[in-house]
Amino acid sequence: MNFLPKHNSETPREIYLVAIDTFRRAQVLCDDHLHRRLAETFRESADQHGWLVGKYLVMPDRITFFCAPASPESDLSRFVTHWKSLTTRKSWELGHKGALWEPEFSHRALRDDETYDDKWEELRSQPVAANLCESPDEWKYQGELEEL
Repeated sequence: MNFLPKHNSETPREIYLVAIDTFRRAQVLCDDHLHRRLAETFRESADQHGWLVGKYLVMPDRITFFCAPASPESDLSRFVTHWKSLTTRKSWELGHKGALWEPEFSHRALRDDETYDDKWEELRSQPVAANLCESPDEWKYQGELEEL
């Protein structure tokens, strides 16, 4: 069970790093059509649940993204659950069968000694480390929806 804090308007907005694995780590996410649907669904679900989604990286079997609460009522678990449900249905429209995501996801707030930009640079080096491209700029399955 995930313990997910809600944003308190009296404290500075925290930025969370969220990672969601595909079901049984299936290598299905690096598809241009699915990538477009994942990004569209981020916007829809984030607006509905009060979250701002910043930079994100799609790997073949995982999506990792940064997000921040837009209001004190923002609930990360509801947002992620809704997003996973929507993206699963959209993946079915593209021919995927069965579950798309693992039931659980991981998340954590960025620590005081971490910067968003430094953590992003570390994250976007993953496709290079996995021999999927030669430089982070070549990896097309990444983006930014909101400036956090």
